[in-house]
Formats: sequence, C-alpha cells, structure tokens
Amino acid sequence: MKLLRIHQWAKNLLLFLPMLLSDTRVQESAIIASILAFLSFGLGASGLYVFNDVIDLPFDRAHLFKRYRPLARGIVSVTTAWVVSLILVSLAVGLGLLLPRSYLFCLFAYFAISITYTLGLKRQYLLDVVILSTLYALRIQAGSMATGIVVSRWVLSFSLLFFLSLALLKRYTELVESSSDSSCPLPGRPYGRVDLPWLRAIGPLSGCLAVVMIGGYLGDPRLIARYSHPQWLWTLGPLAVFWIIWVWRKATRGEMHHDPLVFLLRDPVSLGTAALALLTMVTAQA
Repeated sequence: MKLLRIHQWAKNLLLFLPMLLSDTRVQESAIIASILAFLSFGLGASGLYVFNDVIDLPFDRAHLFKRYRPLARGIVSVTTAWVVSLILVSLAVGLGLLLPRSYLFCLFAYFAISITYTLGLKRQYLLDVVILSTLYALRIQAGSMATGIVVSRWVLSFSLLFFLSLALLKRYTELVESSSDSSCPLPGRPYGRVDLPWLRAIGPLSGCLAVVMIGGYLGDPRLIARYSHPQWLWTLGPLAVFWIIWVWRKATRGEMHHDPLVFLLRDPVSLGTAALALLTMVTAQA
C-alpha cells in the first residue's frame, strides 16, 4: 500500500471540482462519471508513482526520506514493481473506456507528461515545478471532460498559479530538511540550498497571484447569476491568502512535512480553512 501512495489520491479530488462549480443542477450521470474518473486517475497515478520509484531507485536510496520507500528499502522487488505498475495503468485505461473519449485524451496526456517528467524533465531547473502545477490543472480538466461540465478559464488560471506555489513549497521543504550544503543539489534534482531565498520569494508570490484569479472569476456576470448569494464568495480570497501565508510560514520555520500533501491532510488549520471555503460555497448557493 505504501508503494501505491494511496494518500496521494487526495489530489484526484480535483476531478470533482467541475461538478462542484457547475451552474446547473448536478445530474446523477455526472456524479457517476466523476467517481469513475476519480478511480481511473487514482489507479493510473499510482501506477506511474511505482514507475517513478523504479526509475529513481538510485536517487531515492541516497535521499534523506525517500530511502524509506518500499522499493528503495528492498521490501518490494523491481520485477514486482513493474508488474504492479502495468496492472494499475491497464485498470485505469479500462475504467477510462467507460467515459467520454475526451477524458481518455486527458488521461493519456497525464501519462505522457508524467513519464517524460520521470525520465528527465524533473531534473530541469524550474521546468519541473511548472510541470507539476500543470498536472494538477490537468486533473480539473479531466473532471470537466468526464462530466461534460465546462470549467471557467479563471479556475484553470487559478489552479496553475496556486499549484505552482505548492510545487515550489515542496522543493523548498526538501531543501530545508536536506543535509546537503549550498554547493550540492538534492539527489536527482537541480536545486541546492543556495536556491532557498528565491524559492521563499517566488512561492508565496505565485500563491497570491492565484488569488487575483479568484477576483476575476467572481467578477464574471455569469457567476453572479449562478449563485443566490454570490457576495459570500468574496471570503474565498482572504481564506486563500491566509492559508498561503500559513503554509509558507510553517515551511520557513522548518515545521512543514517534506511532503506538503501529508502536512495538509494532518494540519487542523489547513483542514479548517478548507471546510470554511466549502461552507462559503454552499452558503452562496443556498
């Protein structure tokens, strides 16, 4: 189960976002399609995580935390990992065949980008974090294609900038917890501790620019007509700014988990902020 990184499936909740933001009454078919897409993407992502662990095996064994992964520790053999990866990807495609072809296009695009990322792009300065944010946004687009619910360009712009901030946060946290000096990059990564200042500057800035996209989204006349009480949605901006400052403050103090997603799932403040944001959206629709 550790090999499959089930906790990373939380990222795939983004596939439900188009349905959550829909301006019409959600149909049962859209709910079923979102669930199928979630399972399909989860299986596919797990298969590619296993693939990534096989390719990165030498680097993981030299990494401060990744050396405890099942493959790096030798608990799972490389042969078993290849078989598991192939089965998971096949199951993902099989479920995807039950959904529109446009969803399959997104799924295959995710596979292609993830594989090229694993094979070399993850070692390209800055390009790696841009690709990570793109893979997040692609999940939202996949949910849109699975359900046929169109997503606003403002939402996609927000997601790219917001998840770019998270990708930079991940690199920053890895460097803070790294024992390497400023002249030595992380194993398998082009970043060293000398990069900490600009990561600390650009990361929060990217997150705050994402909040500007929320303003554009809330200024859309079609959005105003979609909600009964759209004024409640303006609280989303302050909530987003607060959370961005919160996680980066934690990171600069060395209190962030090396995997930010694990931190988010365990942090009461982050969970509370997410609950307030969801409550705000529900109140706006009531």
